[in-house]
Amino acid sequence: MKRGYYYIIPAVAAVVIAGIVAGVNAYLNADDERLMERIQRDRSYGANIDYTGSEPVRTGNLTVFILPYTKMDAGSAMSAIESIVGMRLRDDHRSGASLKGQYDNYGNILAPSSTVRFVIDPTLKKPDGSPVRVEDLDEEFLFGNNLTVGGVGFKDGSGVGATILVVDSHYEDAIKAKLDDIRVALTGRS
Repeated sequence: MKRGYYYIIPAVAAVVIAGIVAGVNAYLNADDERLMERIQRDRSYGANIDYTGSEPVRTGNLTVFILPYTKMDAGSAMSAIESIVGMRLRDDHRSGASLKGQYDNYGNILAPSSTVRFVIDPTLKKPDGSPVRVEDLDEEFLFGNNLTVGGVGFKDGSGVGATILVVDSHYEDAIKAKLDDIRVALTGRS
């Protein structure tokens, strides 16, 4: 082999390696919004990954369900609730709700409080043992979209562990009809 070929081989190898690194980097940093939404939705669905039903209904109104605390992660709890209700409830269109109305990712109010309803599970109690009422909720507390496992804050600064489900109000009656089954699934007791 001629001496000049020894320089070409490392140069070609460097170009090939640079191409592989650039391709992997482009793959890992893909910003195609639809692809990322699908990946996120598929990862969060668990058993519902092959869901073929219609997309969630959007009436412009939200219902916040404040349910007993669960030890499940949010994705598993949401899958359990969707299985019990028999329909897809997840919707990434809105960011959340509060006593002040619907808000976006930055906490800006998008719709007035008249577009948000609250349903509080009757078994949920404040630290003093009294039932939780809408009037007890902190006006600044933001309830995230879909399902959150954590807690809810009260005006007096206290709070309680809770599972919070925020859905379009179209699904309110279907969820209310299955509230006992949902409670059992979340807490493991009837």
